[in-house]
Amino acid sequence: MTFAFDHPCGVCVCRELTQPSLATYGFKQWDMHTGWVRVQLPPFQDGEVLVALSVAFNAGVLESITLTDARPEFGANWGEWSEARERLRAESIGTWLTSKGFPAGKYPWGVVGWGYDAKGGSGSAVVRYAT
Repeated sequence: MTFAFDHPCGVCVCRELTQPSLATYGFKQWDMHTGWVRVQLPPFQDGEVLVALSVAFNAGVLESITLTDARPEFGANWGEWSEARERLRAESIGTWLTSKGFPAGKYPWGVVGWGYDAKGGSGSAVVRYAT
């Protein structure tokens, strides 16, 4: 079983997702001018978690998904930032992924992980597909 789920906006977030298939939705995109393009999908509520995610394409192929819990209790801007809240944010999205059947670890199709990134000052999860 590979990482996949149906986003409430109608997009299947899965390995087969392509950058051109998202173009018609009008989601915010960042072209890194290196072959990489990141697309932000709208956040959605799933139980207590407000799942915010972006997908990253390399040469049009989905390679990674970054997820976070965007609930305001973790801080909505840098003025509300704290390392403790970001660690809780990472734990929350990790618990959500585990509840969906994807605990942290290596899989035949890729890897799932989460935690606090001290350099970026944020707590999140990443799903990377094997290339």
